[in-house]
Amino acid sequence: MMFKIAIFSDVHGNLEALQAILSNMEKEEFDEIVCLGDVIGIGPNPRECLSNILNNNIKMVLGNHERYYLNGTHNESKMSETEKKHHEWVLEEIGEIYKVYLSKLPVDLTIMVNDKKIGFMHYPFDKIMDDFYSPKDLTEDNVKRLFRNYNNQFTFFGHSHTNQFYKDNNDFIYVNVESVGCTKDNITYYTILEYDGKNYNIYKRKCIYDRKKFEQKLKDINYPDKDFLVKTFF
Repeated sequence: MMFKIAIFSDVHGNLEALQAILSNMEKEEFDEIVCLGDVIGIGPNPRECLSNILNNNIKMVLGNHERYYLNGTHNESKMSETEKKHHEWVLEEIGEIYKVYLSKLPVDLTIMVNDKKIGFMHYPFDKIMDDFYSPKDLTEDNVKRLFRNYNNQFTFFGHSHTNQFYKDNNDFIYVNVESVGCTKDNITYYTILEYDGKNYNIYKRKCIYDRKKFEQKLKDINYPDKDFLVKTFF
């Protein structure tokens, strides 16, 4: 029997892009829908995006932005004061209401199909350093190092907002599903895995979202570090 999973990551407060992919997902049946974190931060609608994830009963793993929301930024030595103010604004926008929900979420998730493991994470997590590994290209050496604590047939991740696919010598497959929310136009994507324990198909589903509405929000809503974030990510 073919198992079908929809995967997406890095919404980053872009409500219009999130609504577009969720609406598209309603047109077909999925066994699971998994969000790989960073639903909040950068964009103008962190609370509304998080609410959509919760209300649609979507499985989710923590991203670094959710960890900033849960833990604060006082221990983030590499973060500028402007960045810290931005994350303080995110906390103010969301409030305390989602802290209990997010505190129960894992940093990685595994789904079994037959005897094969499918892994989901925002990015490989160093449990000793209590931090996500820094993004690297998916070279053979980097895959061995970054994913050394995992043993998945398929590993799906996000974080670096790039589209990546890599198969190692053991036929383990690593897929960066890129960012739903951080786009430069009105096009976004989510990723689909179809797998029966032997045969698989991985492909992207293209969606069009209301870019004009999103851009109007960027003009109307003022928040810390907005000019830099909009120029860099949107």
